[in-house]
Amino acid sequence: FNGRATVSKTVNGGSNPSSPASDEKAEILGFQGFWSFLLCVKNLIIAKDEEGRLTAFMGIEDEVLEMLFITPEQRGKGLGKDLLGLGIEKYAVRQLTVNEQNPQAKGFYEHLGFRVYKRTDNDEQGNPYPLLYMRLEK
Repeated sequence: FNGRATVSKTVNGGSNPSSPASDEKAEILGFQGFWSFLLCVKNLIIAKDEEGRLTAFMGIEDEVLEMLFITPEQRGKGLGKDLLGLGIEKYAVRQLTVNEQNPQAKGFYEHLGFRVYKRTDNDEQGNPYPLLYMRLEK
């Protein structure tokens, strides 16, 4: 990733939540409950900087980008573009869902070739957060 970060771990199909690597990730992410959520994705890619600090993570399930998180201090430096490029090339990412109330994320995905093909009034839990379903059209 051009010196910005390295992909340190990829988890395929989950792992043992009590393993040292899992405990380390939960500690880095800041709270234990979130780790169990991350284990639900088939492919979890974690990027760290030279000092070993988490800079980003991406979760992919069956050609769908389920999550992409970039730390605030790393945004705008190309790491998100690099990670999504890896997702497209190695994991065949073709679809994603973004909250309509996050225009920055929507613009980022559009810039990389994703287009909205469906909108819902509620999120997947039934809450009043409109979702935009996007797919890659490059």
